[in-house]
Amino acid sequence: MSEVRRRREPDSGFTLLEVLIAGAFLALAACGMSAVLAGSMSMNAVNKETAQARTAAQRMLEELQNVPTGDIFATFNSIPGDDPLGPATAPGSMFSIHMKPAAVQVSGMTGRVVFPELLPSGELREDTVDASLGMPRDLNGDGVIDSSDHAKDYLLLPVRIEVEWRGLTGDRSYALHTVLLNK
Repeated sequence: MSEVRRRREPDSGFTLLEVLIAGAFLALAACGMSAVLAGSMSMNAVNKETAQARTAAQRMLEELQNVPTGDIFATFNSIPGDDPLGPATAPGSMFSIHMKPAAVQVSGMTGRVVFPELLPSGELREDTVDASLGMPRDLNGDGVIDSSDHAKDYLLLPVRIEVEWRGLTGDRSYALHTVLLNK
């Protein structure tokens, strides 16, 4: 008697377990992609904010350069009493751009121009210690770093233009450092 063996065909469908595993992998992949996309969008916003701050700092530097060199310090320092055209006639050290000020900004302004000045007197001092401005430094070219006020006789004027704002990722800042030459 010959026995006929029947071959059993494998099931052509997926089991419930296989479908659940595949679904879990797809969900993990979708979560990963959404996290990458969200991070990319956040980085794009941060780059846009930083570019806006950099542009504002560069515009302020151009504004400084449009003032006669000997008047830059008096025009943009924090003391309104020494403004070249009379008290409180110059813009001063603070400026604003269309960005929300950082929490540390008490004035409500987003930017400021910083010189090696002694506050509250507003003296332009060679002996000021500020590494980002390259200070102390001989500002009037006499070969000596002293504690005198050089607001009227500087040849070099170190300046830092700072922008501090509240961005998408929290408080952020940008600073532009340069030295202006009084010809």
